[in-house]
Amino acid sequence: MIRQIQSLFVLFLILLIGCGPAAPTEPTAVADGATATATSTSTPQKPMPTIVPTEVPTSTGEPTPATPSLQPVDTATSTIAAPPAPSASTTAEQQPPTTAPATATSEPTAIAAAPVTPVRATATADPTATPQIRALWVDAFHSGFHTPEEVHQLIDDARRGNINTLIVQVRRRGDTFYRSTIEPPAETADEPAPVPTVFDPLQALIDEAHANGIEVHAWIASLPVWHWNTKYQTTNPQHVWHRHGPAASGRENWVMMRLNDDGTLSPTYALDPGHPDAAEYTVNVALELIRNYDIDGLHLDYIRYGSIYEGYNPVAVERFNTHYGRSGQPDPSDADWLQWRRDQVTALVRRLYIESYAIKPQVKISAAVITWGAGPTDEASWTKTAAYASVLQDWRAWTEEGILDLALPMNYYREYISGERSAYDQWIAWAKDHQYGRHVLAGPGIYLNYIEDSLEQIRRALEVSSSGAGVPGVSLYSYAATNVYSNEDYRSNEEARNKLPRQPWEYRPQLNSTFFTALSRTTSYTYTSGASVRTINTQPVFPKPAPVPPMPWKESPAAGQLSGSIHLAVGTSREDADGLVISLAGPEVRMLHSDGNGWFGAVDLQPGSYHATLTDRWGRVYEADVTIRAGAVAQLEFTLQPRAGAGRILLPLMAAGRGGGA
Repeated sequence: MIRQIQSLFVLFLILLIGCGPAAPTEPTAVADGATATATSTSTPQKPMPTIVPTEVPTSTGEPTPATPSLQPVDTATSTIAAPPAPSASTTAEQQPPTTAPATATSEPTAIAAAPVTPVRATATADPTATPQIRALWVDAFHSGFHTPEEVHQLIDDARRGNINTLIVQVRRRGDTFYRSTIEPPAETADEPAPVPTVFDPLQALIDEAHANGIEVHAWIASLPVWHWNTKYQTTNPQHVWHRHGPAASGRENWVMMRLNDDGTLSPTYALDPGHPDAAEYTVNVALELIRNYDIDGLHLDYIRYGSIYEGYNPVAVERFNTHYGRSGQPDPSDADWLQWRRDQVTALVRRLYIESYAIKPQVKISAAVITWGAGPTDEASWTKTAAYASVLQDWRAWTEEGILDLALPMNYYREYISGERSAYDQWIAWAKDHQYGRHVLAGPGIYLNYIEDSLEQIRRALEVSSSGAGVPGVSLYSYAATNVYSNEDYRSNEEARNKLPRQPWEYRPQLNSTFFTALSRTTSYTYTSGASVRTINTQPVFPKPAPVPPMPWKESPAAGQLSGSIHLAVGTSREDADGLVISLAGPEVRMLHSDGNGWFGAVDLQPGSYHATLTDRWGRVYEADVTIRAGAVAQLEFTLQPRAGAGRILLPLMAAGRGGGA
């Protein structure tokens, strides 16, 4: 009865205040974020990576590991026709304006955010310690957090090593280690059964980690949704692969296709970000996590293409051809096609960032990003990196634009190989001098190194550059294998094992525990070298607990965000809203572009009043005003009208509804 009275009271308040247009995904602002809305309607209306670091180009142009190896947090997406054989388990057409443009304007109405106080960590770091991110990647293809006992052990290991951030893989390949209404539960790596319904791994980890002063970032494999290994496949008919995989026809097939040398296409195991439905689905998966769990961050893995030969889903190609007035299959190295695909990935990251901000502004958005090969040595050389040129992941642009809070370069390089050590140093030097007002870490691949070598890589990463710049911390890959001795892939990979400088190699998983001790205190370990036993003494890199450094742009924001949508009237199609230009003029000027779903957005806008102008495919103009407020997301909506409905119509002001907290 009380619940019914409460519901009637809430309904009465809504009717009293007035109801306005809902955001496309119905985000609710939480904590210190508020949402402002303006509407314009025109009545023409880790897994384990393979032992990887050095990449050499093949005849196909796709990077290949110099030696066989453990698969890293993010490795190239393979095709179904030719799956990899790793040694261990994983991983706008525009026309001239018409003479009588249609316009419409409306004023924004602020929507207040209902304050929500999330449960936060209660333990206190050493106040004398310099704030520093000390993160650890925890993959879902190995034990680590699948049971209550594993959660306890993970927290104990993190505390012993003075780790303050856990990046835990809760979405493996379209399956989850949390409660989801979108995707099925994952089967564990060690037994063919779903995670027990009585146990929620993510919630259990959040509860225990926060009680110990440790942040939890939910790591998701963003685009890959299927695995080459049958051990990690599911027959669940609700899985996205069974509904929108290669067996689906027409637009229902969301799979990223690879263009082969003979001109044929092969499906990969990933969704294509150039397919609007696949992009929308990926956004919805991420936002569900943010809405339902008190996570500190959302971590995006595999947010890229596998190579320049991928991205050939017919829907994506048709969108590109429509935008550029072309036909047929674009050449993989065509400059426009390359940039168009980069833009699809960037648009996905941008939408995730802004829409998550509208729900929970405090959640940090991060990504595991590619650093294959030597690092850039100057501004011009960035475009020659594998991230930009090969897998079309322009993560430098993401941090520069501000659509990423935290970039985690995967610096997986072996310290005992001079060329790889130099590449590591180049990448961490780049990270230190290219923060762009966001955070960029160093991400040592500890699974490839001896314990003392990993400690040395961490030390060098934490040193300031010659310009006085530094990174705010490190992220270590991975919890399952913290050194070469606990890296189980060497057991079955004799070629890689024999390249190690110390022989014979032996499998000693207990050295995982030694590594966490070595992070925080003086320690030693022994190894066999021929007939002798050698002892290595180490010095700590994290001698005392440290707090996670603040992110001023999130905790004390001076700028605001904009989320926009283009809706369709009867007689229009979704293609009519694709690739349109929205001009935003006010305290600053921005040119925005709509994605395949008619969504557009901007971050870090100076507060104030802005005038937005949109021109549709037939040259008709739509206008609206919107107010940007610091720490808030403003909503801006346009409704397109069919071509036959051209005419100038001005609408009365529309009042927006008042939104509530979660």
